[in-house]
Amino acid sequence: MGTWTPGATVGVPYSTQFTTTGTVATWAVTANTTDFAGWNQGLPHGLSIHPVTGIISGTPTLAGNFQFIVRVFNNYGSAHRTVQIAVAAGAAPEITPTTLTNGEVGIAYTATLEATGETPVWALSGNVPSGLNLNKTTGVLSGTPTTAGSFTFEVVVTSSLGQAARSYTVVIAGTSLKDLVDSLQGVIDSLENELDICLNGGTSVSPNISAEQINIYPNPVNNELNIVGFEWTSGDIVELFDMNGRRVYMNRVDAPVNIFTINMSLFQSGNYILRIGNRIARVVKQ
Repeated sequence: MGTWTPGATVGVPYSTQFTTTGTVATWAVTANTTDFAGWNQGLPHGLSIHPVTGIISGTPTLAGNFQFIVRVFNNYGSAHRTVQIAVAAGAAPEITPTTLTNGEVGIAYTATLEATGETPVWALSGNVPSGLNLNKTTGVLSGTPTTAGSFTFEVVVTSSLGQAARSYTVVIAGTSLKDLVDSLQGVIDSLENELDICLNGGTSVSPNISAEQINIYPNPVNNELNIVGFEWTSGDIVELFDMNGRRVYMNRVDAPVNIFTINMSLFQSGNYILRIGNRIARVVKQ
């Protein structure tokens, strides 16, 4: 039928070279017009022939037996030969990384998954952290977690090498009121006292915390909460916590603004703690 060349494997780089007599050869590949049952006509997917060197190279993406005609043209004329290449199935796709980083409620999360093989398509199943989504084309898992807990889920990828799956466990941490106040230096020993003062509209006695010294209006608030007259520092973080200690809002201020607005319309009614740097204030959502 023809000449067998060295076998190839899906996902493994391949190279073989043809030679001829004469000089200034030009190489080309055409499909075999004779139909042989069970044969794929033409070069294996992912391979190509160099028109000057006669090297067939690339990375095969599909298993099977392939048959084609190699043609050469030079100063002696032209010649051709029917060639077969058997491409074996490769190993299943490999998914990386092996583990994912943990996250925190209210903090943007991003992780990038990768797989061997071409044109991977991604899917998720299982207990995925609420607020996270997987891009089926890029393999990027991203979003803002909304619920704390330990989540175990499976990632499935289908590529030119086949299909594979990997299980991941991601822990999403919450933020407690104790963590909020403990992060402010100098108030660790007076945690309950500082919270009580703040929530009841008083003035903190700690030199490191400024309760109710953030100018906000309206308060109570229905829709938009405005922060005015604040001496912003580039990189200030604006945070809002509910009374269960969950961070429900976070934003970074990279440049001073006259009025900073938080949309409160989607929040439930109740008390919240607003924090900017070492200052906190009580917010009442109607």
